[in-house]
Amino acid sequence: MASIHHTVVRHFHYAVSNHRVHDPSVGPLPDLLWGHSPEFWIAAGTAALAAATVLLIFIGLRQVSATKWENRQWETLKACDRYTFDPILDSCLRTLRDAKAYGAFDGHEREFRLEITTVLNCLEGIAVGIYQGVYIEDLARDHLQEVVTDHVSEYLKDGAPRRIDLSVGAFPYVSALNERWTEIARPRFSKRKWRFLPWQ
Repeated sequence: MASIHHTVVRHFHYAVSNHRVHDPSVGPLPDLLWGHSPEFWIAAGTAALAAATVLLIFIGLRQVSATKWENRQWETLKACDRYTFDPILDSCLRTLRDAKAYGAFDGHEREFRLEITTVLNCLEGIAVGIYQGVYIEDLARDHLQEVVTDHVSEYLKDGAPRRIDLSVGAFPYVSALNERWTEIARPRFSKRKWRFLPWQ
């Protein structure tokens, strides 16, 4: 009996020294715990679940952001295509083009005020969308910079508004956009006086 008692005590001290004391009624600790307590694995599982949740949220936000960007691209392209494919706008552009081709425009600009205003209103709407962040400016610029520059120069500068009988203040965004795009397009390099090295 004494031998059995000493053996049990020795095993108990060994278990305590290795932090593996547990309720004997549940049997020995399984090997799946790899030497760690159940509380450790519960905490590890909770941390892993939290990390997975954060990752899923991050992926979701990226997908939402990508979807919004794609929508802005499509909306920008639709707005740019409106200048080319809208039937009313196309009719106005044809009328203006024919009048200029046959020499019926110069000196009779007020007769085409409706067509000119329609064209400028379309560009003004696109410019407003760009300034409000609805449209992507770089994408719109690739499609419409020449169009905006031509129409602003022809209808909103050099006395043209007076001849057409329209107010430049009615189209502030497209005028500002034209100035912005023109400024961006200007070369940044300017000549300066070079300072030569002492030995030159």
